[in-house]
Amino acid sequence: MARHVDGVVDAAEEPHIPVLIEAGASEVLGDIFGEAGRHARSAVGVPVLPLDSPVEVEVVFRWE
Repeated sequence: MARHVDGVVDAAEEPHIPVLIEAGASEVLGDIFGEAGRHARSAVGVPVLPLDSPVEVEVVFRWE
């Protein structure tokens, strides 16, 4: 079961992009896990990520 999704997005020029990226990640988790994929989320935009990565997504799961 997904519990929380954190996203860090290279959004130097478009600060609204992190929210859209996180919404997409949440949708994918919902498609895969259904109701068990519901979770809290947060998104942050930064000017640059290590190795010029466009996005980092961290998902915390709880297995029962």
